[in-house]
Amino acid sequence: MSSGASKRNTDDEGGERPEPLSQKEHDVLVAIAAGASRMAIAESLGVSEEEIGDHIGAVLEKLHRLNSSSLGRRPPVGGPAPE
Repeated sequence: MSSGASKRNTDDEGGERPEPLSQKEHDVLVAIAAGASRMAIAESLGVSEEEIGDHIGAVLEKLHRLNSSSLGRRPPVGGPAPE
């Protein structure tokens, strides 16, 4: 691999690992898995519903999911990325 090539984020078996979630993304994911609405999540985190939508979009992209209904099917593994 050349020095300009990017490294793939893989696990020990060579499978793709999702990109780590930020603390806020993790909090949003946990709230979604618990069945909270966007409005309830926004109020509990003190942010706008629009910002929650942005976090949901980032979580979907990082976890390679198509929609937010699929986020509550499996509990989050681990936690947010260490800072």
